[in-house]
Amino acid sequence: MAESHADVRFAHNRAEADLLMEQMKREGVTDILVQAHVPGDLIKFYGVRSSSFFRTFYPGDDGQSKFGDELVNGRPSHYLFSTSKLHRMAERAAELAGLDIYGGDCIIQPDGTFQLIDLNDWPSFSRCREEAAHAIAFRVIEKLRVEPQLNDNRKRKDAKRS
Repeated sequence: MAESHADVRFAHNRAEADLLMEQMKREGVTDILVQAHVPGDLIKFYGVRSSSFFRTFYPGDDGQSKFGDELVNGRPSHYLFSTSKLHRMAERAAELAGLDIYGGDCIIQPDGTFQLIDLNDWPSFSRCREEAAHAIAFRVIEKLRVEPQLNDNRKRKDAKRS
């Protein structure tokens, strides 16, 4: 999870990437993931699994940025893409990761294909917080109804620990 600007670093070439990785290792970072740069439009998405709630935003349009890295790909070109296909891919990724409340980033390429570059649990929903709150509440209530036995077992375990 990127908690500071130093957690995600952009390298223009392999030599620069090697230098950045060495620097991170000296700083005590033991797990480093290297991804190839994918040119295109950066899209942020927010979703609640097994619901119709799924929203996409171009951070290059509204100027909201966590660390300013959105500028690497420049202003968005608004390439055409299938939001429904992106939603299905995000739902599948969230399912595989065991996430019900999720968000992430992907790159929309000029031909409309997309590349997932980040998936998060409990994102900020900063651009759609009010709208998301209802979908999140319904999902939590649904999980409590569907998994009452699981919840009862957790209560028993917690009571034993006390």
